[in-house]
Amino acid sequence: MTDELKLNAETARAARAQAIMTDPLVVEAFDGLHKGLISRWIACNNIAEREAIWQEMNALVRFRATFAEALATGNAAAKMLDGLRQAALRAEHYGLRRGAA
Repeated sequence: MTDELKLNAETARAARAQAIMTDPLVVEAFDGLHKGLISRWIACNNIAEREAIWQEMNALVRFRATFAEALATGNAAAKMLDGLRQAALRAEHYGLRRGAA
């Protein structure tokens, strides 16, 4: 897979991550899970149970971070693609070809 294909794949992955992260049902689910975990943690008096709730909270944060990472990577890939396209336009404008010396 060429670099450009990889960058296009990362850009598409970012668009998908963005769509998922902003989907109202997903937003509602994350918010509901977060609020529920906080409520359970506050009401809990058992140390072992609090630790389990804290671990669930951390898993939720890591799960959400996976989408944020895909979005950030895709945004960087989009910038790199733009740079490649700009370089190709400049090369075309000046009559240069890729790989030509």
